Amino acid sequence: MNKKEIYKFNQAILQILKFHERVISALKFELSAKRSQILAVNS
Repeated sequence: MNKKEIYKFNQAILQILKFHERVISALKFELSAKRSQILAVNS
């Protein structure tokens, strides 16, 4: 692998990580919203 290929590879990994972070934060948001709905129903 030359430097250009390594750079492209790193950029691809960063893109994937950013995407995963967004997905995870969206899931956490969904979970906390559901949890608060359940708490509201139970009270």
